[in-house]
Amino acid sequence: MSQLYWMGYMFQLSEVENKILRCRIGALKWGAYSKYPPRAFTEEGVAMLSGLLRSERAVKVNVAIMRVFVRLRRLLAEDRGLATLVTEHEHRLNDHDQDIADIIKNIPRLTLPQPVPEPRPVVGFT
Repeated sequence: MSQLYWMGYMFQLSEVENKILRCRIGALKWGAYSKYPPRAFTEEGVAMLSGLLRSERAVKVNVAIMRVFVRLRRLLAEDRGLATLVTEHEHRLNDHDQDIADIIKNIPRLTLPQPVPEPRPVVGFT
């Protein structure tokens, strides 16, 4: 879980979140940046920054970020079925992961040489 800083206005990404970030953003190359996970602002943190940063570019960026937060909140509020669907898919994927782990665990047993069956007596006329 991410650790909160500055009274809940900023948090440090977990290792998993950091890996996802690096996978999604091609500009972040391994080893080119700090070995520590980056920090991110919460919605309240972005609102606080709006009061501190006064350049035109900073204001535009903060407005865009706040619009994204509002859209995400609306999406989650309007479509409760989406959250249920995501949860169902997560459970299904976890079941698939367990099935794949069982298959991988049993592969060595399946690759062992099988015993040769004893020959059966011939039945019928000769």
